[in-house]
Amino acid sequence: MVRLLLVALAILFTAPVAQAEDARALLERSVEAQPTGNSVQTVRLTATSKSGKEKVRELEMRTRSQDDRVRVRGDVTAPEGMAGTTFSLDAVEGERAQMMVFLPAVGTIMHMSGDKKRGSFLGTDFSFEDLEPVDIETARHELVEETAQSWVVDTRPGQGSDSAYGRVRTTLSKQDLLPRRIHFFDDRDQPVKELVVLEVRQVEGTALLARMEMRDLKKGSRTLMEVLDVRLAVPDEELPDTLFTSDGLREPVP
Repeated sequence: MVRLLLVALAILFTAPVAQAEDARALLERSVEAQPTGNSVQTVRLTATSKSGKEKVRELEMRTRSQDDRVRVRGDVTAPEGMAGTTFSLDAVEGERAQMMVFLPAVGTIMHMSGDKKRGSFLGTDFSFEDLEPVDIETARHELVEETAQSWVVDTRPGQGSDSAYGRVRTTLSKQDLLPRRIHFFDDRDQPVKELVVLEVRQVEGTALLARMEMRDLKKGSRTLMEVLDVRLAVPDEELPDTLFTSDGLREPVP
């Protein structure tokens, strides 16, 4: 769901202001260092309201990567009342990502686009849009701050984007280039959300963002996302194309 970012060596910039290409290069190096290929993850989402009331969701996330295309399928396994809900994300480089949700209670497939993407994901502080990959090529990037420990990059959506965010500010650690904090701003440049990375874990020699918390700055609520289990290099045979289609979403994973 959240891609891994990694780099071997941090380079200190001497110039106080970097060109847009430098900021984009940082993000590109981060993406290139992320593990590619197929994976299966077990994820727990714990949403806590301002009053302290908790809701827990668990799901299995299956990812298949092929060249410039990434497909993701999520199967909700808990709570019992939501079990059987599935969703898929189909992202092709240079194209707008496609997302579908199957609701077993009503037996329908919903195509998530436009304002629907801004809705809450499974009743948490993540939106459906938050699950989509950012198109680095079309977005505009600027390195706005540098400290001894981090780089801070502002990203603004490209022309024609239907994003709910007018600006996203990412703080990258110079130690490993992993994000440590992401701020989300609306189209009036008001802060609306904050994602904080709480734990980075090594899995098969790769750095994994294992625990992170999305905070809704307006509602005062928060959602903890935890990766409970992960398998990398999953064979294609376990992730057939049919799993990610509208018909496939209606059926449990074999």
